[in-house]
Amino acid sequence: STEQKRILLEVLTNGVFTKSKVNIYYFLRFVHLTNGEWLPKSGTSEDKEKLKFLNFLFGTSYRWNTAKELLLFTCNQCEELGLAERMRISKSPYDRVVLTTLGSRVLGYLELYLHLKREQIQIPLQI
Repeated sequence: STEQKRILLEVLTNGVFTKSKVNIYYFLRFVHLTNGEWLPKSGTSEDKEKLKFLNFLFGTSYRWNTAKELLLFTCNQCEELGLAERMRISKSPYDRVVLTTLGSRVLGYLELYLHLKREQIQIPLQI
């Protein structure tokens, strides 16, 4: 329901980062950085260059199947929250994803929040 989505979005933006929230943040960044052009489907075979990019972006050392499953699971979460829309492309190993207006705003908020938190830590160190 709309009210449930509102509550979930309030929790997402409350400043307390959990593993799930971090996954959503990184997924939104992934869509932003790749223009959503290559969300792998469940049957997509390994692409070493794309895996290298994902591991660099997420700061991980996932295998292809783990990275692919994480992207697909998090994409479903973002679709349910109205943050992203998936466009299924037949005859392609990849689907496309676009951020909704809400998804763009949430990504911008999370990036700004993280930037301000870093500054809050750095400013006293300047003295």
